[in-house]
Amino acid sequence: MSSEIPSSFSDEKLVAHVRDGSPQDFRLLVERYQQKLFSYVRSYIQDHSCSEDILQEAFIKMYININTFDCNKSFSAWAYKIAHNELINYIRKHKREITPKNETWVGEIADDRLSLEDELDTTFTKDGLHRAIRQLPMKYQEVIVLYYFYNKDHKEISEIVSSHPSTIATRISRAKDKLKRQLRKGDRQ
Repeated sequence: MSSEIPSSFSDEKLVAHVRDGSPQDFRLLVERYQQKLFSYVRSYIQDHSCSEDILQEAFIKMYININTFDCNKSFSAWAYKIAHNELINYIRKHKREITPKNETWVGEIADDRLSLEDELDTTFTKDGLHRAIRQLPMKYQEVIVLYYFYNKDHKEISEIVSSHPSTIATRISRAKDKLKRQLRKGDRQ
């Protein structure tokens, strides 16, 4: 670590420092975000080495485009957006179906935040929920995953997927409705 740059610097200060002629300090940003972004990519792509490749491409793009980052905005959202775009490009190129693997949020699908508790039978299975999520169009899958897996708020998600926050709120609501219908349909089968 550079002796002039304390690790307590905000992301935005680190970006400014990298722009001011200390490109080697970009590694501090990599260290801060490597595990978070890797976990995000791995929640869609099960293959470890493919996930590493996607993340490496994302960090390369961040470094190359560091001068385009608006320091008045959140670096975290910008970093997730670039990783998200690389992930989507990979999925499209390889025509892969995404499969969120992190199951810690499954119980939250019926929490008060979604107001689904009264509407969903709490006996649904994790596999059933994962199947239902995979059946959603990508624009709904991505907001559900970011909202539940990564606890991103509407504003951050809007920056990541390049949509207005009200659009994100609508997509989350529609995704919830589609999930409810799919899960109810699955219970009848």
